[in-house]
Amino acid sequence: MVFLGAVLAEAAGIEGIIGAFLAGLALNRLIPATSPLMNRIDFVGNAVFIPFFLIGVGMLVDCRAFFSDWETIKVVTVMTVVATLSKFTAAWLNQKTFKFTVDERKYRRRLRNPIRLTV
Repeated sequence: MVFLGAVLAEAAGIEGIIGAFLAGLALNRLIPATSPLMNRIDFVGNAVFIPFFLIGVGMLVDCRAFFSDWETIKVVTVMTVVATLSKFTAAWLNQKTFKFTVDERKYRRRLRNPIRLTV
């Protein structure tokens, strides 16, 4: 049904991902959240479809555009610094509020700092 939604969306002149998304929303209400079928659907979606989608989108990015202008490099630097400082500030406030030790604060900051590049 999801693939049919994608085909119909393509035939209508819009991206297939939009049709698949809408068909997925419609099917989601029909499957109980605790059923074995939903468990398998979640597994296949998380293990197959989401990684392929993210890889496909990542391959569309023009990496040369990041280094074409100093303004772009400044924006990336500012975003990285702001994200790091905001995570540190959240961990520090959490430490002060709940009277955690410094090691616990560092651990909480690491939990909020995923090891991946987000642009």
